[in-house]
Amino acid sequence: ALLTEAQHPCHPDGIPVFLQLMHNLPKLIKDEDSITVDDTRSIFDMIVKENRPQLLDKVLNNACLVCSRYNEPIAQTALKQAIRVGSLDVLKLMMDKNVPILSQDMNTFDDIKSIIFNILRSVEIGSDERPQTQRMTNTLWNYIAKSFHARYTQNAPAEDKKLIEIYARDDGDDNDDKRMVMTHNKFFIRHALIEYAVIKKVHASSSGKHYINKLLPVLQFVCEHFMTFDDERSLTDLHTQCLNDKQFDCSAMVASNIDGGKMQRFWSEYLTMKLIDDFMGFDQASVFMRRKKHKRDAERQRLLSAVKYLVANGVACHLDDVIMPQLRVDPYVHHPEIKTVLNAIEYGRNVWNIKRLSKQEMDSLFVNVCDHQIELPQSLCCFILSFIVL
Repeated sequence: ALLTEAQHPCHPDGIPVFLQLMHNLPKLIKDEDSITVDDTRSIFDMIVKENRPQLLDKVLNNACLVCSRYNEPIAQTALKQAIRVGSLDVLKLMMDKNVPILSQDMNTFDDIKSIIFNILRSVEIGSDERPQTQRMTNTLWNYIAKSFHARYTQNAPAEDKKLIEIYARDDGDDNDDKRMVMTHNKFFIRHALIEYAVIKKVHASSSGKHYINKLLPVLQFVCEHFMTFDDERSLTDLHTQCLNDKQFDCSAMVASNIDGGKMQRFWSEYLTMKLIDDFMGFDQASVFMRRKKHKRDAERQRLLSAVKYLVANGVACHLDDVIMPQLRVDPYVHHPEIKTVLNAIEYGRNVWNIKRLSKQEMDSLFVNVCDHQIELPQSLCCFILSFIVL
């Protein structure tokens, strides 16, 4: 029997007895039926639920426990379980032991989507009071990005190899480790499978009471890991690319049904307009855009901040063809908050334009700013400098 505090609450001998049991295990095993695969699975399950890395260290790769090696299905399942239940200490040990997060066999879209959903779920519930959780989430994201990158470099078709080479050339950091992390993350986040999974999660998180409090950290997290919201590929294009993927089985993948499948630009056409509707107090589901009760001021400011953030990180590419034509007609054009929304959009557009400048153009711009030939709002300067500092 597995002796832990779960079975003997606060029992002082629980863990020591378990460690002694593991030490004497070779002597206790009589035949090959003494410990079964189900026994090993149960041991891993209990340790992950209780977040006991010191116990896991005695179990993982234990020759006396059948199917306990780091690269076998039980350990892989335990790793995903640790992500799901938030057992951070066990999760860290498993990553240190190189437990693979992706199976060597054919994975499905649902497998990768489940991992993405669980990581972004931890981002939603994370806070500044729990920096350890934030660090672990970043580490886990980098870990899966590395595994994903390795999977495609081993048997990559020509088009994926071309992308890998482009991202490697773009990473101009002198530090080899940082450069590799950037290469892995860029390939990972810009792959159709991952972008589609992130969109699925964001869509699921863009409704419900006070949804913006969870949505904004997710947007910031994926953007910090090199995602852009430029809608370069439509939802149909992403779905088609996923179906044609050679490394993951996406045959059961369901196409997007937003607005009956008519809506194709998720970040601009759907999400940005939804945030604007909610900021202005409209009910997007109503044909007549009936007015709703205004949200609390702090929450409405977060909605406006999310609009700025989306525009500043890619949605600006579709302002003229998607966003602005809608804002120039009723019910938006005569809304008392339209000027506030337009100012936020213009702010985001300016930031996006600055991000797209070449290094030479950027140097020239800041020389002119420092020489007082160009005046930028102080808030915009602070925003730009925050990127440099980070």
